[in-house]
Amino acid sequence: MKKTGLIAAMCLILQFVAFVVCAVLLFPVKNIVNDGGTVRYEAISHIYAVDCLHRMTDEEGVYTVGTVVYIFGSEVYNDSRTVSEE
Repeated sequence: MKKTGLIAAMCLILQFVAFVVCAVLLFPVKNIVNDGGTVRYEAISHIYAVDCLHRMTDEEGVYTVGTVVYIFGSEVYNDSRTVSEE
């Protein structure tokens, strides 16, 4: 194998390994929160998190529902609202 062929093969292997590492670090983990039904999806590397809210409040029959997205710990999207059970 020529030297340029070996370098090209090593570069291809390195790209594949980098892709696999990125895919594993960004894979979401599902956590269920005991607050009335909230589900939190968070990357293994903690780069992002998505909260699907269904949270009970102190008032009876009142819930917070919606979606909140965090990237690097900062809230970038918030579609949560308070609704009452009727």
